[in-house]
Amino acid sequence: MDNCNFTEDNLAIMYKLMKFQNKQLQSLISQQEQRTKEVIDEYNKKLKAREKIIDQYEQEHGNLDKQEKTLKQLNDQENGVKNKDKYDIFKNNGQDEQNNEQEFEKIDNLSVQNKSSQNNQPVQELEEIPIKCQENSQSENNLQ
Repeated sequence: MDNCNFTEDNLAIMYKLMKFQNKQLQSLISQQEQRTKEVIDEYNKKLKAREKIIDQYEQEHGNLDKQEKTLKQLNDQENGVKNKDKYDIFKNNGQDEQNNEQEFEKIDNLSVQNKSSQNNQPVQELEEIPIKCQENSQSENNLQ
């Protein structure tokens, strides 16, 4: 502990050294702040450039997007969709199920009618087809 005797000269030297280090630190801090500002400015410039590009793209292609949406709406209307909610089906409280059952019954009745009418017709059509083929082949021979 004898070496720890601080004289006024030693304290003055230490004070000057600390003051010098403080100036160096302040200089480094200001340099870092300046660099940070530069990086932020560069980033903002790039961001503004990107925004300009996006604005130009939207101006050039925005009309196309609107046209595509309009075409999609027209197609939906033609197909009977007309921008309904996804859950409209469940809002009718079973009316759709009754309508569906009625439609299925109609389809079943039509298919039964078609089957019964088809049972008689194919035999006649099959008998007529070979005759038509023979007539066609004879007319082709006459043309040649």
